[in-house]
Amino acid sequence: MKLLTSLPLFLLFAGTAFAQQNIPCQYTSIKKVQYDSVVRIPFLVRNPQIQKQPGRLIIPLANQKFKVFDDINVDTDMGEYSYLGDVRNTRLSLIRKAALHNEMYFVVNQLNGKVDTLIGGPVFAPNLQDFACLNNPGMEEAQRIQLGTIRDGQLTIRGYIPEKKKTFITAIGYAINNALYAKDEDGKCWQLNVNTP
Repeated sequence: MKLLTSLPLFLLFAGTAFAQQNIPCQYTSIKKVQYDSVVRIPFLVRNPQIQKQPGRLIIPLANQKFKVFDDINVDTDMGEYSYLGDVRNTRLSLIRKAALHNEMYFVVNQLNGKVDTLIGGPVFAPNLQDFACLNNPGMEEAQRIQLGTIRDGQLTIRGYIPEKKKTFITAIGYAINNALYAKDEDGKCWQLNVNTP
């Protein structure tokens, strides 16, 4: 019987480990002027069908159903959901949950109802397909950069760049050539050379 209960747990952890694959990355020091070439791509558009109602956010789906996010306001937990917009040229809605000491981001696929979790607010490359998210780690959590792609209206998380030892990244962005740049708390700037799987 133990084998039968252990197998699903093993599969769950193996699936989680695969989904959270670390992506090798080399940090190359760059000049601040190069980092300043980062392009901020406006990637969100408003969808007038999505409206916040008192205590809940309702996202209409293509199959005449809805994805509902209820605000949380209890003694042990708090969180308010807000709609930030749809990713341009997709049916993907970006949602933020603001809690007492952190924020969470979700992407809802309006075609199938799938919800993906992002570790921070996304920053898009000029190609509007590649994106990166920087987490704001708590005391017990390591800093990571999440990499993802949107192709044919589907979001895929490619993996995570682990923290750079003795460096705390404060901002990330993409240059016009889709290169990923980062800036740390000491003002040093980096190009992240990612070996994508």
